[in-house]
Amino acid sequence: MPHLNPVPGDINALASETVANFREANPNVDFAISLDATVPLIPIDREAMKRALVNLLDNAVCLRNPPSLITVTARESRF
Repeated sequence: MPHLNPVPGDINALASETVANFREANPNVDFAISLDATVPLIPIDREAMKRALVNLLDNAVCLRNPPSLITVTARESRF
């Protein structure tokens, strides 16, 4: 496992950028993204989180059955 370097990060921005790249690379797939503006900055290792999201989206694209919609949601968790 690589060493993680968490720093305050914007999970909404990361999700938006990653989904935008997938939309461009997969024009035949519908992507929806739902972001919560109240999500605060959280400690993340941006590159590690991006790799995890890319892996999830890669799997979703490979396993979809047309017609399909891949939805990414970011929201604050309340315990």
